Amino acid sequence: SWSAKAAKEAAQYGKVNHVLPKTGKYTEIPDKSEWKLDPNASYVYYCMNETVH
Repeated sequence: SWSAKAAKEAAQYGKVNHVLPKTGKYTEIPDKSEWKLDPNASYVYYCMNETVH
């Protein structure tokens, strides 16, 4: 998936925090209040569409 590739690349440069670790198929996006964001993060990557054609 795009997110897995982005996380692997980012891990070369610093700590990666998976806000929503994959436990199965992604079928919906949880409410933002459930996200575990680091308030000190320098960068946030958000992939809204994991479709690969």
